[in-house]
Amino acid sequence: MLRTMKCEEIFIKIIVGWGTVTLLQGEQQFNVIAHNELGRGHDSFTTIFGGVDIPAPVRNVTFEWDPADDNKAILSWEAPELTGIHGRPIAANDLSYTILTPMFGSWTPSANNLKTTTYTVSGTYTQPTLKQLAIQAASTGGKSDPVAVLIPMGPAYSLPAFDTFSGGATNYPTWTIATTSGNLLWGMANDGNIGSAQDGDNGFAVAMNQGDAPASGRLITPAFKFNADDKPQYLHFWIYADPQASRQTAIQIEATTTGNLYNPISPRYPVYNSQEGWHEIVVPLESLKGVRKAALAFHAYVDQEGAPIRLDNISIENNPAGIDGIHADNSFALISGGQGTITLAGAEDAPYSIVDLSGRTVAAGTLGNADLTVELSAGIYLATVGQHTEKVTVK
Repeated sequence: MLRTMKCEEIFIKIIVGWGTVTLLQGEQQFNVIAHNELGRGHDSFTTIFGGVDIPAPVRNVTFEWDPADDNKAILSWEAPELTGIHGRPIAANDLSYTILTPMFGSWTPSANNLKTTTYTVSGTYTQPTLKQLAIQAASTGGKSDPVAVLIPMGPAYSLPAFDTFSGGATNYPTWTIATTSGNLLWGMANDGNIGSAQDGDNGFAVAMNQGDAPASGRLITPAFKFNADDKPQYLHFWIYADPQASRQTAIQIEATTTGNLYNPISPRYPVYNSQEGWHEIVVPLESLKGVRKAALAFHAYVDQEGAPIRLDNISIENNPAGIDGIHADNSFALISGGQGTITLAGAEDAPYSIVDLSGRTVAAGTLGNADLTVELSAGIYLATVGQHTEKVTVK
């Protein structure tokens, strides 16, 4: 809509008292032109939004698995602010929500005019499936941008489970990712500038910080059954130690039995280590024993310096072979044995000790701001940083 007014009329009405202008619903453009005895001035355009504003997108979209039915989940979200995208107020009772389903490259409504911020997702799923939906807020003024979500539906996979990321692809189709802060991105990579696979199969997972501030994000496994038998399960994975990484860049293992609440089940493992290369880490999954359905998350924390986190050869199995120790607290450490040495890396001022198999302490102290290398005779030792203990072989 275009309205043209003479500047003299505006000045006159401002002096004597300018009334309100009734705006129609939507964006309207006004053009103010100055005139005098010499002629017409330049156009001066302004745009004003009138009527009920358009809401911003919904916030904090999440879901929760049904505790007994693999074909159901509860989708939930927070309402947008009651100030629309043009800065105008929106009444809470004017908001409604639409659930959208992807179809032919666009979103199609599957449930309309919802007045609550929850929705029951249901279907018939005979295989593990990622259900894609989106939530769109609406007012009488218009609709927000949709916010998409992927929900793992259907039965959980049986154990044991193995994923080597061969060729930069996953063995299971229901892996997901989630950014928890900043601009961190998880993805699959092939051998190249970022690095090479641990097992030579041209594929590994990588977390990279795409911004200029610290960032974090989860690489989330498919859901697995942990109640098939009473055997204890162990998570095995390989992490690439990088001397270029900051001491804040680390990864922590979390578990969820609801799909939305993640609890740490390991310390934070730092990527920084002067002994560059792939290291295997084994995490006991005793807390998940007997659980009907659970997923694990590799929660990456990458400093603004941008050194990536690289993972490869992930497995969940009843096999503690190669287990390095017991990880029972939220400290973090990386302990590795070499040719006549043990190298320790962890939090600055963390206490450390190295004990031989006879129980004799051969080294102890506190870590500084760099990793520590201790020269030792060949043998097997128990090395501890904080409350994190590993069995280490020195050659």
